[in-house]
Amino acid sequence: MKFLELVIYEYRKVYRSKSFVFFFLSIFLINGALFIYTQYQNNSMLLKHINAYQQLHDKYSEMDIETSYTSIKDMLIRIDVYGDLSMLTTMAKDHELDISDEFERIREQYPALVEEYQNGTMQLITGEIHTDRILVERLYRDIAHVYTYEDYLNIVDEQAEMISDFSIFSKSGTFSKRNIIRTVRDFDPLHGINLPYAKLDAFSAVATFPMTDIFMLFGLFIYCVALIVREKDREIFPLLKSCKYGGASLIGAKLFFLGVNSILMVLLLYFTNYAIAATLYAHQIWEHRFNAAYYSNNVPF
Repeated sequence: MKFLELVIYEYRKVYRSKSFVFFFLSIFLINGALFIYTQYQNNSMLLKHINAYQQLHDKYSEMDIETSYTSIKDMLIRIDVYGDLSMLTTMAKDHELDISDEFERIREQYPALVEEYQNGTMQLITGEIHTDRILVERLYRDIAHVYTYEDYLNIVDEQAEMISDFSIFSKSGTFSKRNIIRTVRDFDPLHGINLPYAKLDAFSAVATFPMTDIFMLFGLFIYCVALIVREKDREIFPLLKSCKYGGASLIGAKLFFLGVNSILMVLLLYFTNYAIAATLYAHQIWEHRFNAAYYSNNVPF
């Protein structure tokens, strides 16, 4: 009971401090603002055409991974050809160059695409070749990563076998040799798994934003200061030490308060990022969470 009273005392002491509340709220506001700014800086084209990208996502997520990889690769080639033709046309118009040879070279390889370009019947997603290139290339990169996962596992096995042949790693019973064997054994069950392709742009945005980790450390520092600064400023540490519960009990209460509130701060910071990402990326992150139970049996995380 006394321990709980000490925790309540620490709670009141910290959260009644106006400067602490100000710094604490500032962390959340700055973190959220920087997260939004970073997303628009790094993914401005994607966010501007999020609806078109979602439709593209839905189209390929309904296919099996091999079909989606082949199809998205063909689409990327198609857009690249459109881009080359558009660049040649612009060069001919601006610099009065003869591009007939280049046009014929592309026509020989992609006659249907050249005809679509000349007739104005190009199969575009957003109506802009450059924008389509960015969206399709992003999607291709994600699908290719899943499609080539088995190749990645084979490379891991090959590298482990190659390293084990080196004299400095080949001695039986050493840490290096055991680590190589353990690596191969850990990756072995992953062979043959058919990874599902899911929409993870929002989840990736949250997981790859580094500033939240820095803000968490800064928030932890603020908590530590708030827990000791009042006693230090009033020079009452000697008095507290002489009290019955001023030693280990008080230290335990401070550590308990710090642990619980640090966990809450982490959850709140990431919840803020999740909520913003869900809004920016058309609620992808919530859809992923609802499907997590189904995917967890197939994803080797």
